Amino acid sequence: MSSPYHYPEGPRSNLPFNPLTRFFWLRYWGFMAAGFGAPFGIAVWQMKKNV
Repeated sequence: MSSPYHYPEGPRSNLPFNPLTRFFWLRYWGFMAAGFGAPFGIAVWQMKKNV
């Protein structure tokens, strides 16, 4: 472990976030809903704009 080229191994060690936190599921699904819904919301907004 003293080598600068050795990183921790095992499940979830390569993720940039911690899925074991209490409200991870809420943040995850909120992020996914915002990312999926944004194009539809932008399209509706563009269609309702007055030209």
